[in-house]
Amino acid sequence: MKTILAATLALGLAACATANTGTPAPETTATTMTTTVATTPSAALNPVGAYEFATQVGGQDVTGTMEITGTPGAYTGRLVTNHFPEFPVRSASAAGQEMTVVAETPNGNVTFRLTFTGNAFTGGWTQGGDSGAITGRRTR
Repeated sequence: MKTILAATLALGLAACATANTGTPAPETTATTMTTTVATTPSAALNPVGAYEFATQVGGQDVTGTMEITGTPGAYTGRLVTNHFPEFPVRSASAAGQEMTVVAETPNGNVTFRLTFTGNAFTGGWTQGGDSGAITGRRTR
C-alpha cells in the first residue's frame, strides 16, 4: 500500500513540476509488486487411529502398536509391545500437530508426547524417572 501511495505521489509531483516549468515531464512508470504468503494453520490431529512405534526401554529395543478410539475428551485404546503385556490407553489429546497419550502400566502411567509431520512422528516418553525417545508413524 505504501508503495502505491509513493508511486502516486511521485507521479503527482512530476505532473506538478511539468505544470510549473512548461516542459514535459519524463515518463514515469511505477511498478508495484506484492507477495502474499498464505499461512493456513494445520488442522489439529484427530488421535483416533492406529500407530506403530520404536523406542528403547532399559537399553532394550522395543517396538509396538498403539490404537486409540473414542471421542474428544473420552479417548481410550491399547498399547501392545514386543516386550511387555498390553497396556490400556487412559487418555489422548491433540493440539495442532502434537499429541499426548497416557497409558496405564503396573509401574505407573507412561506419557507419550508425539510431534507429527504428515503421518510420521518423533517424540519421547516418560514414566517416573525414566524416559526415552520414540519414533513411528500413523498406519490408519
